[in-house]
Amino acid sequence: MTWPVGSSFVLVAASVLAAAAAPAFEGLFPAGAPRGETLTVIALGIPGTNAFRLWSDDPNLVFNAGKTNGQFQVAISTNATVGPHWVRAFDDHEVSSPHLFIVGETPELVFLQPPPAAGTTSVVEQLPATLNVLLRHPEETNAFTLRLAHDQFLEARFQAFALDSPVEATLALVNAAGLQLTATDPSTNADPVLTCLIAADGLYRLRVTARCPADDTGTNVVAGAFYRLVLAAGTPPPAPATNSDAMEDKIVRPALSEPWLVFPATVHGILNPPGNEDIYSFNARAGDSFTFSVQAASLGSPLSALLLVRDADRREVARADAAPDPVLNWAAPADGRYAVIVTDAQRRGGMGYGYIIDFLPPQGEFSATVPAHTFKVAAGGQVRVPVQVARSAQCQGILSVVLGGLPEGVSTAPLHSTPELKGLAFTVAASPAAKPGGGPFRIVLFTTDQTPPLSATATAPVKGKHTPAGGLLLNTIDQFWLNVERKPNP
Repeated sequence: MTWPVGSSFVLVAASVLAAAAAPAFEGLFPAGAPRGETLTVIALGIPGTNAFRLWSDDPNLVFNAGKTNGQFQVAISTNATVGPHWVRAFDDHEVSSPHLFIVGETPELVFLQPPPAAGTTSVVEQLPATLNVLLRHPEETNAFTLRLAHDQFLEARFQAFALDSPVEATLALVNAAGLQLTATDPSTNADPVLTCLIAADGLYRLRVTARCPADDTGTNVVAGAFYRLVLAAGTPPPAPATNSDAMEDKIVRPALSEPWLVFPATVHGILNPPGNEDIYSFNARAGDSFTFSVQAASLGSPLSALLLVRDADRREVARADAAPDPVLNWAAPADGRYAVIVTDAQRRGGMGYGYIIDFLPPQGEFSATVPAHTFKVAAGGQVRVPVQVARSAQCQGILSVVLGGLPEGVSTAPLHSTPELKGLAFTVAASPAAKPGGGPFRIVLFTTDQTPPLSATATAPVKGKHTPAGGLLLNTIDQFWLNVERKPNP
């Protein structure tokens, strides 16, 4: 089935939302949009009522109730941070688990309706672009027509499990004569990436064979079954060279679609085709220290992994020479945008060249974690919020630990952590007059023996409903949620 391309966002019919309705928030559709856009999104999986509201971890994403139940208008400021963000649905009594919404910089298209007449085909003329698709059946094939040029290098990055959507897919590229040029292998619990060097100008068909669980009827998809297809076309990989140092000096291939990192992160990748570079972008401040580590040989992969870091001008600023499982410790020389590149030292690659790369955040002197991201307290009652503190050997002072952002009528006292005290817990108390409702709060640690003080914000892990642990675009959250409930009857 070929669905049309529109230059603007299209609203889904109310019947689609009703068919997929479930009592829990399962995410937003579309699950992303460019900065500066105002558009309508659908809250998937929640019954058709606007008695709830949407919260985002970025104040530059503002959600307001739409004209139709279950729909919201989101205004994305030009100041919004590019990359994934957490969104929750909440009312005065309950709050959902966080789900992801991506702020981008390139056009996004939404596909909802079949073509108006048989044989009608719309063409994606310009890349890069992101296609958002809401599934209607547990198994369906969607086809997208792309206009591509000779010697372009196409990359199609499928996103479903990365957004906690239960959709598996196989991608295939077919030319105008109907010849299949390349396809991804069937995978389980993994998002495929298709790459291909285009041999001639013309129209090409990208087929997505998607599969997802069915609802109780066996005919409709479960709530939250959608995917994003991130498309880009750039210059081809560089030709092989015999001198690896000379070769790397010449590699300045622009990134196609670069996954945007929010630390910490773990990525499962496949270096395909031969000569490819996998590029992961992030922002850093001067002096931030990071650790990037690759597992390849230890997984049985033939990849001779080479790790590079380049700045915004594509200049190489660090490297870990090729090794079976290289590790790169690196400190940012200045504020700015950087990219980590994984490639093979001999410019090899293929579907068997898999790897896992861990991106560890700036290594500060101390950090803190909380086991849960959501808490409840009854009016007149208390709740315990445990915090685990980790320190470097150099951090021997007393840390002040503050819980901030609590609603009116709810309070707690600051805590202090000594080097010997790894675990501590806030006692959060709600007065009998505290009003029901919920909101975000943060836990921040400060040094008490330095001017200005150093600080760190506590985080909690986020686990997906459908995605293996560590497989989301974001896997931690630093804004916790507290719900105040009515005082129980005596």
